Amino acid sequence: MYQKKKQEDIRCPLEYAISLISGKWNSRILCVLHTHGTVRYSKIRDELVSVSDAVLSATLKEMLNKNLIVKHVLSTELTPHVEYSLSDYCKTLLPALQELCKWGGVYFTSHDKSIPLCKRCGCNTNMKNMPNAVL
Repeated sequence: MYQKKKQEDIRCPLEYAISLISGKWNSRILCVLHTHGTVRYSKIRDELVSVSDAVLSATLKEMLNKNLIVKHVLSTELTPHVEYSLSDYCKTLLPALQELCKWGGVYFTSHDKSIPLCKRCGCNTNMKNMPNAVL
């Protein structure tokens, strides 16, 4: 497993929060789990489309270690049935992430109209309420 050469230099709670959710696939996985609730690995992979199994597996492990998601192992069948969901800890972060999504939508539409907005989380519906100074 990869180990960083330098120790992280986090100086404020915002940096810490961003370090928890940063990563190419983390926000997408959080969005899938928020939208669909408790889902199997294959559902996450199907929703993300272009992620490899190795990267998805490593990302899920990292998110488990950060207590962002919960892994449920049900062994009622011959093979274990594994599902993932948002942790209670992560659910407290959802309102802030939705506000960040709204802000990002306003920023995108005012700077680059070619970027498609998220249709999954519904955060684009209240952009009219954003301050004009952001636009």
